[in-house]
Amino acid sequence: MGVEKAKQHWRYLVARYGALPVVWCVAGEANLPYYLAKGFPFDDREQVKGWTEVARFLRELDPYHRLITIHPTGLGRLSARNAINDVSLLDFDLLQTPHGQRKAVAPTVRTVRESYADTPVMPVINGEPAYEMLNDTLPTEWTRQMAWLCLLNGAMGHTYGGNGVWQVNRRGQPHGPSPNHKPGSTGYGIIAWDDAMNLPGSTQVASAAKLLQRHAWQTFTPHPEWAEFAAPSPLAQTPPPGSPEFYGPQAAGIEGRVRIIYVPLPAPITVRGLGTSTYTASHFDPVTGISHPLGLLRGDARGEATVPAPTPPPGESGHDWVLVLEVKR
Repeated sequence: MGVEKAKQHWRYLVARYGALPVVWCVAGEANLPYYLAKGFPFDDREQVKGWTEVARFLRELDPYHRLITIHPTGLGRLSARNAINDVSLLDFDLLQTPHGQRKAVAPTVRTVRESYADTPVMPVINGEPAYEMLNDTLPTEWTRQMAWLCLLNGAMGHTYGGNGVWQVNRRGQPHGPSPNHKPGSTGYGIIAWDDAMNLPGSTQVASAAKLLQRHAWQTFTPHPEWAEFAAPSPLAQTPPPGSPEFYGPQAAGIEGRVRIIYVPLPAPITVRGLGTSTYTASHFDPVTGISHPLGLLRGDARGEATVPAPTPPPGESGHDWVLVLEVKR
């Protein structure tokens, strides 16, 4: 498009939409060259230079001072901080982590934690996590799990992505392949938007939001030290609990008030650092969005307690689960 054309485009967008409560995303895949560029894909710093100029123009142009961010590509550091040359132009960090299953967990957790701890301090949200049914294959469970993994590691919110919706695939008339796809490719999938809008992942991610909104979630802080598996899980990785590579319980909350612990496997956990407080405990099912009371919970002499995974319905092996602990007043 070119920098001047992009500025002209943004001048129109601000005039047309600026009075509305919008958030500006300066560009998508800001550090990615065109599909057919030699050496594609690579971290294109010339693109970054140009979009930084556009972002600065937008900051000066917008009389309403709407929030600004930029969308990075999945190359190098998976953060908006890597997709702009002047981080002060950003109001919040936007991430793009891998579209994947088990192997996507470590880079997703690592990237959220890095941004949360970085300076200058700014809110972080994952703008492109594992899209449900990407390539018509990515299962709902991983879309749901990535939401919990991000939210309990410091994200200010989360982006749900559904394949077919983002492409605006019509029934029998999909978006089609990108220029770099091989001949005969169906692109990223052919699921129609009116089927994709009914996929279960959006409801399940919304259930996570509803649970967090029952509490002062804006003041939550991550606490990876609060929980681990009660016994080594065959599906967990070998690094110790608390490391981004560890596929295990993720916890956040407010010390002395509330703890929310997400457990990605149907396995019991050990909760640590309970002190002498008494907690009202409940299981939250991240699939159905239903809570089940467990009664009161107290730690032992070490301030620890073991909590079993929920009993799965007949014929099921169980799935991820959430433990909610509220200090009894």
